Amino acid sequence: MDPFEANYRAAIEKHLDEPPLFRLVGNTVVFKSLLQEPEHRAQLKHTDIGHDCLNRAIIQGNKESVRALVELPLSEFDWISHPVASLKAMGHLHTAARLGRFDVFKILADTGNIDIGGRDPFGMTPLHHASETGSKAIVEYLLEGGVKPDEKDVKGRTPLSYAAEKGNKEVVKALLYVEGVESDSKDLRGKSPFYYAVLAGKDETADILKTLGSVDHSVEAKAKVDRMIYDSQRP
Repeated sequence: MDPFEANYRAAIEKHLDEPPLFRLVGNTVVFKSLLQEPEHRAQLKHTDIGHDCLNRAIIQGNKESVRALVELPLSEFDWISHPVASLKAMGHLHTAARLGRFDVFKILADTGNIDIGGRDPFGMTPLHHASETGSKAIVEYLLEGGVKPDEKDVKGRTPLSYAAEKGNKEVVKALLYVEGVESDSKDLRGKSPFYYAVLAGKDETADILKTLGSVDHSVEAKAKVDRMIYDSQRP
């Protein structure tokens, strides 16, 4: 048997060894049917299969499979309590925020069973993740839901800090339009959103911060020097 065929067979065998629920998450009709069977339903309570299925459905952006899982009674499937949170695993709401899966995120949040301002093991809220990855829809949903825009993670960074560094201009604007938001907040290293925007070469974002926010312009020269040093050290 040649190596290609061996690898192919191994992949097929691994796929067939997967629990039916996990294997069929993408087939919404069959998946929802399996959830009605007692033997599969019981697995959600006594194993991690439900969390694996929900994570896969979130990654796929499969709204119906996500809805089918989170609408189950928490006594049967407690999707709020992640089984490996102690290992710094990201919760399902944070995963949806980071991937920018707005429809899925909204389904999870609208259950009312989860804190939309909750923190992951690194102190990041869903707003941090959505701001960093540029999901304006999720950012606006969270802001309208009343989450605090200036929460800091374990590094002392705010959602605006991450949005500025990534050059997510529309998110930066949305955050700056929130009354009372701290546009020049400092993290544990003393760095501001404006500094990170300049450091990352996001000049348009830096201009937005200067125009809409109240920022210390004096860090601009330092950020540009740091950027030159960083660029010179890259392979």
